[in-house]
Amino acid sequence: MRSTFLVWLLPIVLVGCGYSPKYDTPGGMTSVAVSVFRNNTLYSGVELDLTDALIKEIASKTPLHIRKIARADARFEGSLEDYGLSVLREDEDGIVSEYQLRATVNYKLISLSTQQVLREGRDVGWELSYVPKFGETELQARQELLKNLARKIVCRTFEVW
Repeated sequence: MRSTFLVWLLPIVLVGCGYSPKYDTPGGMTSVAVSVFRNNTLYSGVELDLTDALIKEIASKTPLHIRKIARADARFEGSLEDYGLSVLREDEDGIVSEYQLRATVNYKLISLSTQQVLREGRDVGWELSYVPKFGETELQARQELLKNLARKIVCRTFEVW
């Protein structure tokens, strides 16, 4: 009986205690401006969607306020270095059944008072596959890809365990 109770209790304790990240803002900053990422690819508009996803992720996961550059403590800037679509799988008739999207960025978080680079990331990427046969579209996959990439950027920049 006692061992059965422990078997049921252990998952509850582990989930209840669960490791949850804390978000650190360097130098006591309370606000950030997010510049539109430069786009060094041939795909227009991706940088706007990425910037939007990053703003949403910062606003939802950190204590930082998103501000215009004149009122911010720091500036987040970056560049979209790679974005592409690849065929992962074709059926026997040559019809594509699965694609992969990928994106890679470089970014910096810069103090506006000192111009010091507080945090940076190079060649930070994400990949995502999608299957058109199941109703997934490239646009939906792109939004999911950029949301995940924004989450990764925020985690790498602000997360402390």
